[in-house]
Amino acid sequence: MLQEDSYVGKQYGNYRIIRLLARGGYGNVYLAEHTLLPRMVAIKFLHAELCSSKQKQHAFLHEARLLETLKHPHILPIYDVSISNEDFPPGLIVEYAPGGSLRERQRRLTGPMSGEEMLTILEQIVTALQHAHQQITPVVHRDLKPENILFNSQGQALLSDFGIAVVLESSATQRVDVAGTLPYMAPEQFKGLVSPRSDQYALGCLTYELLTGRRPIIAESGQWTEWALRHQEDQPTAPSHLNPLLSPAVDNVILKALSKDRAERFATVKDFARSLRQALQEPINTHSPKAVAPAASLAKQIPLSHPEQAPAQASTVPTPRIEPEPRVLQDRAYYLYAHKRYNEALELFEQVISRDPRNAFAYYGKGLIMLDQERYMSAIEAFEQAIVRNPALTPAYLGKASALFNIRAYRRALDAYEQALSYNPSEADAYYGKADALLKLKRSAEARLAYQAAIQYDTSDRHEERKGNALIFLERYDEALALYDRLIQHSPDKPDLFECRGNILKKLGRIHEADQAYARASELRGYV
Repeated sequence: MLQEDSYVGKQYGNYRIIRLLARGGYGNVYLAEHTLLPRMVAIKFLHAELCSSKQKQHAFLHEARLLETLKHPHILPIYDVSISNEDFPPGLIVEYAPGGSLRERQRRLTGPMSGEEMLTILEQIVTALQHAHQQITPVVHRDLKPENILFNSQGQALLSDFGIAVVLESSATQRVDVAGTLPYMAPEQFKGLVSPRSDQYALGCLTYELLTGRRPIIAESGQWTEWALRHQEDQPTAPSHLNPLLSPAVDNVILKALSKDRAERFATVKDFARSLRQALQEPINTHSPKAVAPAASLAKQIPLSHPEQAPAQASTVPTPRIEPEPRVLQDRAYYLYAHKRYNEALELFEQVISRDPRNAFAYYGKGLIMLDQERYMSAIEAFEQAIVRNPALTPAYLGKASALFNIRAYRRALDAYEQALSYNPSEADAYYGKADALLKLKRSAEARLAYQAAIQYDTSDRHEERKGNALIFLERYDEALALYDRLIQHSPDKPDLFECRGNILKKLGRIHEADQAYARASELRGYV
């Protein structure tokens, strides 16, 4: 059987594997292209080390059968499944969702999502969940989270990853093994109990997160036991206290879905979505100093962000249908930017700006292009224009800070990182940048604190090399070595990784191993 890191470029049936899309606990997902038809698919391969487990293979086939049974416009379609191939582990072939995940959209948000965009996504996923819950033997997803909501080429939301879904014997609560993603698990799930209302709780967590920019329940240590305790005992802050453009009616709906007692939640997820839409039409709390418009105008009032993933921002001026709307042009521009077609993307961003001068995301996209092209002064100007139009757009501060850092304006870069953190105090990117700037300013004690904060808030795998450097600076060598070993396993041809590994081993006094790592780095660079 092939090693997982060698799948790319290989042939799997009629498909050629192009690149890795995502990593997961049970398997990794790869983008593949049909060799005869104009079709792109995603293939989920069970981890090779799990292939010997009959239980894991059964779970893998269980997901395939559920996807085939639960055919629905908003459930990720399955094309095929294979369990017998001498070169590959079991593989699940599904539709490729080029729009990425909801988590990727979220990462570009600095605050709440547009009310209308949130409702559109929510209602599409609710139809999928309701379909699953209304089967003769109800299906509970059990792992509803932003990573498992994908977007197809038409921008439609798709519910994916039924890997731990449970088929209930009836609509009543059923005892099962404990599984799920900790921040979104209902209190009863930690006790091994699930029902359709467990999915509703997860949906409530997700809705709260989209409308406020933060999770309803937070566990500082990240340990299973603390998450269980927090979900069972902590009462979430009312959403309107975090987003003053929400009404008390919205608070009531979301907090009902988040009830600790599942009997106090809505009867169905459909009832939850219907009640939420009604609540968003009610007047906001006029006692709030920021409450200046009816909640029905959320799409125009709540600051959006995460534009790199083709955001859906409402236009404030109706556009004649004979031309593409600014939103369509903007989505297309971000698509072109992601594919490094900078000149075409820039032209579209300029069109959006000319038609909608208040559009912060078009200026932000323009800044990204300038930054990638090392036109740093133009990038700074574009990011500043984005900030003027949306002062809560954290990515714009990060872009500005990066450009300033590259022209060695370290004090101004530090100020920009601080501004980003004032809007999003848990932004790992900002802490890493702040630490780098502080080091350049020879303020190493403060840099140490910033790196510690960066590591604390870095819960993704987007900054692993930066995290490794931070761990080395903090003299946490054992953690750094484990991280670089993992990086080398996935990228065995990068000489810099071996050099960093050698530096760590040298610090640990393992000189012979350090010399071997340095020799490998030199070999990869062609020096020997």
